[in-house]
Amino acid sequence: MQSEEGWQAIRVDMERQKLATVGVDGSSWVLTIGNTILEPSRPLSLERTVRGDGGTAISIPFRAPGQIHALRDPFVGDVITTVTGLGPARGILKPQVFAEFETLMSAHGVAVIAKADDLTVDVNGDSVILERPRGLAISHGNLAQGSRVLKPVADPSAPGHIDLGNLTTSDTEDFLRKIKEQEFTIANTPLEQRRVPRMALSRFYLAHGFAHEALGLMRLAAEDAPALARDPSFNLLMGAAQALASRPREADDYLERPGLANNPDAAVWRTITSAAQGNWTDARMAMSRGRAIVGNYPTLVQTEFNLAAARTMVEVNDYGQAAAVLSEIDPSLATGKQAARYDIIRGQIADASGRSREALTAFDLVERSDERPLAAEATYRGLRIRHRDGDITTTETVEKLSGLAASWRGDETELKTLRFLAQLHVQNGEYRKAFEAMQSAVQADSDADTTRLLQDEMEAVFASLFLDGDVDSMSPIKALALFYDFREMTPVGRRGDEMVRRLANRLVAMDLLDQASELLRHQIDNRLKGAARSQIAADLGVVYLMDRKPEEALRVLNKTRQAKLPRELERQRNMVEARALTESGRPDLALEIVRNMRARMSSGSGRTRCGRRRAGARRESSWKASSEAAGPTQSRWPIRSALIS
Repeated sequence: MQSEEGWQAIRVDMERQKLATVGVDGSSWVLTIGNTILEPSRPLSLERTVRGDGGTAISIPFRAPGQIHALRDPFVGDVITTVTGLGPARGILKPQVFAEFETLMSAHGVAVIAKADDLTVDVNGDSVILERPRGLAISHGNLAQGSRVLKPVADPSAPGHIDLGNLTTSDTEDFLRKIKEQEFTIANTPLEQRRVPRMALSRFYLAHGFAHEALGLMRLAAEDAPALARDPSFNLLMGAAQALASRPREADDYLERPGLANNPDAAVWRTITSAAQGNWTDARMAMSRGRAIVGNYPTLVQTEFNLAAARTMVEVNDYGQAAAVLSEIDPSLATGKQAARYDIIRGQIADASGRSREALTAFDLVERSDERPLAAEATYRGLRIRHRDGDITTTETVEKLSGLAASWRGDETELKTLRFLAQLHVQNGEYRKAFEAMQSAVQADSDADTTRLLQDEMEAVFASLFLDGDVDSMSPIKALALFYDFREMTPVGRRGDEMVRRLANRLVAMDLLDQASELLRHQIDNRLKGAARSQIAADLGVVYLMDRKPEEALRVLNKTRQAKLPRELERQRNMVEARALTESGRPDLALEIVRNMRARMSSGSGRTRCGRRRAGARRESSWKASSEAAGPTQSRWPIRSALIS
């Protein structure tokens, strides 16, 4: 027995080999040793995973792990590192030996003997992690042999099944020889019988990644035999070729045809096409079905599938699953573009795990590559991390982002760069530059989700700027110019009306009456209807009176006249009209309007003199409250103040 603080270990020496069963009885463990296993333990598996720095580790899923203990074998001298846990019984049912460690058979828990001095056994969430500082020396044989996940389930006779895994060859001379042989066969086959050899050559091309060549041959075959368009296998091949040719929408047209809805081969390609279009929900749904048979495909296709699946998991914030899928990829067998995508995803996972230095190493590697679209994305992601971590200033970040936005156009990276740039401009108080960045995104792709998100953010900034007083730090002319240049961001409804009134009031306070009247007139002519239009017309009439233009005031009031306005609004408009008539030399008409107002007030239904006094007191209190809310020296609405005075 070995006793330590908080735990004990018991060693039982057996004369003959026996079988052990571990079970739970309430709060106790029961160990039964005999010739049979009473209840088998649930198996634990060893899964290869890739760390953020590219090193390899082993992950053992072990829900709710307990403590880690080090036991020394008194006879052999080995140190056995164990990880315990709560029930039910879960163990490694078959010992496995590697160059740097070995795992022992266990009825419950994990037992590891290290062969390398720097091997560590640690617990991370619901997993036991075995790793070394520079990674484990474990081969990537899983890709060469195909996925270990349900590989044998593919049925070659199933409708829509395509077998590409047995067509590949790594020898260039053999590849060229087979192409010549098949081309010779096609050339020496009668025209009406060339469909079969053409389809055979298209499969061979597709297995080696020559998607455009495969598409050309399949189109010729379809011209000779139009009935192929109803064949699930043909549609699957066309969808696969379109997917490898980076035409995801065209690929979906074929993959959605009859006979392929529940086809696992089609699910492989749907995962790729959905991820390419940013349809993460669809990609995730197809991924589980596609993983069942992706091991039957060539390494090129397996890598493409796993990259799409890993990217999908990153986008839905499932970084653990993303790392597990990424571990299925051997970067040494990937193409240059696939390797760059691999490093991008690796960097995203590392950054999400708090390993920003590892993430930057991955992104910098891609930035130096010849894959320009991915290099631009890596530059953008690296700038975000460096700015977030304080490695570079906001000014430096803006300068670099501006260069990236100017040099790279036409994809999601451009939109994300413009969004980040706009956010930094807002932080610096450079609102015009922020709104210009938004306009650039709208011109690039107005339908993109990133563009819509940026528009929502900048519209909120625009509203806050004019409603919360931030614009007061600008000169009135600059504020007016900013409003006019980006007035399409004015919110609809009362908030937009209030924004315009605030700006007009500020212009009036600065005696910029022409600018204020132009602003209000634009609202009347282009934005407003109904009572809101009549209200702004009353305000505009006051501005015209202040600018000694009574005829203009009368003209705008007549233009916006309508029945059944709220009584208070109708009273305001009558006051403006009476004053305009007086100033235009028609006092008799002005007096007539005033008499009509008094008559309506005195003949109000059920309105007593006392009631009128109470109503007048309420109006006076309302005006006082508005003035106090605006501050002791300035009325909330200078235009209204001018009317009352």
